[in-house]
Amino acid sequence: MPKTLSPRPQLATALAAALVGVFCERVRVRRSLRITRAPGFKAWRMSKWIKHNGRVETQGLVGTDNNGTVGEQTAQALERLGAILDEAGSSKNQLLSVTIYLKDLDRDFEGMNAVYDAWLGDEKPTRACVQTKLGHGWLVEIRANAAA
Repeated sequence: MPKTLSPRPQLATALAAALVGVFCERVRVRRSLRITRAPGFKAWRMSKWIKHNGRVETQGLVGTDNNGTVGEQTAQALERLGAILDEAGSSKNQLLSVTIYLKDLDRDFEGMNAVYDAWLGDEKPTRACVQTKLGHGWLVEIRANAAA
């Protein structure tokens, strides 16, 4: 009677083949990555924005005056977001998703929403809004992804 292989060597062979396939795919993807980064931005831990595969992803943006109200800080952060999207070849009408970080969700949600809704108009991306600890007097930080 012919000897049959136990399932373990077959499983090991299949697993090894899968791992080699994953490794080869990662090498191929890394070689084909075409990432455009914001010009002239000397960040030590992040890029201001990155464009890849027709999408723009921004860093987290705060306002320009950390002594302002949440509405003022939101307006400032959104103004910076608009400038970054423009620089990257996109616009607020091409936003796909926005994440908003608030220092105090209960206190600042309505004030942030009033400015955010007015800035966006009718084109609304998906959005998440979370409470987090923000430093240096900031009440709001905004991060976005957009089509390029």
